[in-house]
Amino acid sequence: MTLLPTLLLLALAPDPGRVELGGTRFVGLRETARGPESTPAKPSARSRSITLRREQGHLVLVARWQLVADEPGWFFGELAGGALVTRRVTLDGHTAAAQGGAPNTVVAWVSGTHTLELVARIDGDPSHGALPITLLPATIGETTIAPELGLRLTADDGSIVRAAGQTLGGASALRLELAPPPAPPDDGTLALGQVGVGLVVGDAELGGRARLQWIVRRGALERVSFTARDVGADLAVEGPFVRKVDRDGDRVTVELQSPATSRVALELSWSAPTPRGDAAITPPSFVLDGTSRTDSSFELARDGDVDVVPTLAGWQATVAARLPDWGRDLAAGQSMAAFVRHGDASGKQSLQLLRFVPVEAPAIVVDRANLSLAAARSGQVLLSARYEVVNERASHLRLRLPAGARLLAVEIGGLDVRTARDGDTVLIPLKRSLETVTGLVATPVTVAALLPGARWRRRDVRTIALPAVEAPIRDVRARLLLPSETKATIALREAGVISIERAPRRKRVRQLVPRRPFQTRLNATATPGGAAPPATAPSLDDDLTVRQAKEDALLREAEEAYNDNDFDRAQTKLDELDAQGLGGENLRKLQSNLDVLNAPPAPPEPVAADAVVTGVETSSKVGVSRRIKDQARARATTLRIEARGRKDKAKKLRASGDYKAAEQEYRRAIEQSKQLDKLEQDESRTYEFEAADLEAELEATKSESAARERLESANQQKLFAPPPAARSLRRGNGVELGLGAAALPWAPDDPAWTESLPADARAVDEGPQANFGPRVLVPLHGGEAILYAFDLWSPGSQHVLRVESRKRKRART
Repeated sequence: MTLLPTLLLLALAPDPGRVELGGTRFVGLRETARGPESTPAKPSARSRSITLRREQGHLVLVARWQLVADEPGWFFGELAGGALVTRRVTLDGHTAAAQGGAPNTVVAWVSGTHTLELVARIDGDPSHGALPITLLPATIGETTIAPELGLRLTADDGSIVRAAGQTLGGASALRLELAPPPAPPDDGTLALGQVGVGLVVGDAELGGRARLQWIVRRGALERVSFTARDVGADLAVEGPFVRKVDRDGDRVTVELQSPATSRVALELSWSAPTPRGDAAITPPSFVLDGTSRTDSSFELARDGDVDVVPTLAGWQATVAARLPDWGRDLAAGQSMAAFVRHGDASGKQSLQLLRFVPVEAPAIVVDRANLSLAAARSGQVLLSARYEVVNERASHLRLRLPAGARLLAVEIGGLDVRTARDGDTVLIPLKRSLETVTGLVATPVTVAALLPGARWRRRDVRTIALPAVEAPIRDVRARLLLPSETKATIALREAGVISIERAPRRKRVRQLVPRRPFQTRLNATATPGGAAPPATAPSLDDDLTVRQAKEDALLREAEEAYNDNDFDRAQTKLDELDAQGLGGENLRKLQSNLDVLNAPPAPPEPVAADAVVTGVETSSKVGVSRRIKDQARARATTLRIEARGRKDKAKKLRASGDYKAAEQEYRRAIEQSKQLDKLEQDESRTYEFEAADLEAELEATKSESAARERLESANQQKLFAPPPAARSLRRGNGVELGLGAAALPWAPDDPAWTESLPADARAVDEGPQANFGPRVLVPLHGGEAILYAFDLWSPGSQHVLRVESRKRKRART
């Protein structure tokens, strides 16, 4: 009975996969599961791409958005703002509705997928600071910026990431800023690079040495590699850890004996032929691989006559003594300049090679010859010939006088010279003419001679022989003064005559003077004031011969001062010449050299590869200007020795405690260093750094002197002052004055000062005074003067002056 009810219950039980619910409960659960009805998505920006480029000096940003909508609708958003200035907004290539202002807004009807494009200019310079930029956000985005711009876009919230060379992210608030330098790959090794290069420029060969170093800060190096440009094919690589060297063009790989954990040093050497003529070459350069930073040094030297003009952008000039240890002793020639650099080079890198090639020209040339002749009634002729000689390489000027002539005097620059004889030829010794930027300075040679001749007849036709010079004469001028009461009858433009100066006739003026007593006649010439009129003599200042003598003497003094490197005195003489209207072409030539030596340093101008520098005329002023400085520096050996001795003396005086004397020596040494710095080329900084060191030592000496004075008692201090006239007296005792003494009761030019000197004191002999004027003067007055002009005279040719004359009739008085 118990089994049957159980079976009935199992048969009537529901299916295990089903649930029985009431009607009300079932409806409620069904409405809850169904939920609210879904609505279509509104228009939105799905993606954004940004491109940054530079156009006509401005940064331009181009942004494109993909607008998507499930159902058609209006899109509204803030498009751009911040540092952006909108130029154009388009939707699928057509102008879109946009509202100006900041930020710029856009309104568009979107149905499906559309492309929204913005072109805007960036207002501002990101190198001066980050620029804020606001753009319409998007779900995803990317930014492309050319590496050469050196810029990047970052998001304020950090949502932009860098991957595969692009910036990813679609944030709204952005910043445009400078991109940091690329970090070296973190391979576990960190090394610093050091490159020292030395180049010697010879007449036939370029010799180079280099020292490359890797300073290992982290990890180890099993091999090193570098790029070597503009080196010779015979490049040799040596080092204590070198096992194997492989070179493939400019790439060099060096395998080491064992891994290096501290330092790898390589010694390199090479050679190359020096280009012929004037040329421009690129200096050698080395790029080390696997270094985070590289410091470089470059020393330039010369071993011959080839001059070098460096143009190294990005380098800092220094002196060889201040180069780092790894950059020293790499150039064995005469050091010209030294440079250092931190980081990579940028800008022009070149070396101009200049050669001085002499032109095919005569050894000696006479630029201008001025002949002044004065004939006497007896027939003798006084000749004064002035030759402006340009001497390139001759030792003498060879002169032949006419037969029977007697040499009176020979002067060069206003000074007598001793001549020699070679048969009938007079040998006049000459120095090489001074070289200037615009050519050689002419040396004036004045020759005075007495020429024989017959007595002048009433009507006369004769020829007067002239000296012959064994050198070409470019321009000849002659002036013949006839005897008194003689006039020329030769026609103009005949035999070289260009003009005839008529002698003025003297007229006697009769005056009727009444007879007066003897005493009255004595005062007849007195002036109304009672003083006798001053006696006046005719002045020779306007005479051509005297003016030429003044010019020669001043030019000679200016050249002597220039050759002594006393440029201030040379400039004073040139100013004196210019004030008197003398000097001419020689003044301008010598002034061009002083302008070069006194000019401030300036970067050298590039020289054309086909420029030719010669000894007489130059096609490149840069090369000649450098040669002028080289010549002046070669003459300054005594000054360099004196400056070095004065520097050592100042240090000894400072060490001994004589600070006042040490300060004076330091000041003089500084002035001499500045004078020597004028003679250095623009790329050399030797004496500039030396003057700076001396000034630092002078300031330290002043500080030590002040500290010592504070420690000593004021009562023990005395001041010793030499008398002001001690410079102009051979003897003179100093006057010892206390610090609290009163001022001198007399001045150096007072009689009391003169009377207080020793009785045997005498003034210093200042030397002979300047005497402007030749030894032999051509007479100023006579008969008529005939002026001649001739073309080029060949060397050694003999010439004469042709004269036709007759005596004047005496005028009745």
